[in-house]
Amino acid sequence: MQYVNFGQTGLKISRLGFGGIPIQRIDQPGTRELLIAAHKAGVNYIDTARAYTVSEAWIGQSLEEAGLRDDFILATKCRALTKADMEAELATSLKNLRTDHIEVFQFHNPSMEGLNTILAPGGAMEALLEAKARGVTRAIVSMERAAQLPKPCIFAIGNAPTALVSLEALMEADKLHPALIIGVPVGFVNVVESKERLLAVCERYGVPAIVAMGRKGGSTVAAAICNALLYSAAEMLDPTARGWK
Repeated sequence: MQYVNFGQTGLKISRLGFGGIPIQRIDQPGTRELLIAAHKAGVNYIDTARAYTVSEAWIGQSLEEAGLRDDFILATKCRALTKADMEAELATSLKNLRTDHIEVFQFHNPSMEGLNTILAPGGAMEALLEAKARGVTRAIVSMERAAQLPKPCIFAIGNAPTALVSLEALMEADKLHPALIIGVPVGFVNVVESKERLLAVCERYGVPAIVAMGRKGGSTVAAAICNALLYSAAEMLDPTARGWK
C-alpha cells in the first residue's frame, strides 16, 4: 500500500480508502469483515457521513469489535449550517462511531448560500473551531455534564480513556466527588496512563474506584461490573429480587 500526506493536516493516509456508502447494502457483521480485510491490505482511511444512514454506526461498532479504531483515520461529514446544529451533529457522530475523537470532520456538499451561513457568526464553523481549540470530545462533554447532575453519581467508563482524564481534572478542580468510578476503557492511546492517573487521584480524594489496569477492558466489561454490583446490592436488600425463593 502507498501512503501520502493528507494536505497540511499532518496525517498520512493510504492512497486507497474505505468508502462508507456501499456498506448500507450489506449488514454490520459484513462491515466488520470488510474493515478487517481493508486493514490487512494496508488501508488506514475511512470516509463516512451522517447522511449515509447506518454507515457511521456500523463502522463504529465494527472498529470497536475488531479493536482497530486506533489503526484508522476517520473522516465524516454532515449538512449542519448553524453552530447549534453542528454541535448536535458532532456529538451524534462521536456516539455513532464509538470514539472520543474524529480526525477529519467536513461540511457535506453545501451550497454557496449554505457556505455563507456556515462561515458567518453563529455558523457551523464556530462549533468546529471551538471544539478543536478546547480539545472537546464526546467523552469530555459527557463528564462535564454529568458533573452537574444531582449527587451522588456513579461513573462507568468502558470506551474512552479521555473520560478518565476528564474525571481526574474535574476532581482536581473540586468540581466533582463521585460515589464510585468504574474505569475500564479498552484501547492503545493513553489508556494505560489514564487508568494509572485515575487510581492516583481517587486515592488522593478518597473516591472508590474499580479499574482494570493495562489495555484490556471495554463497554461490555463496564456493563458486567455494573450488573454484578446491582445483583449484589439486590441480594443484600432482598434475595427475592433475584428471583430466589
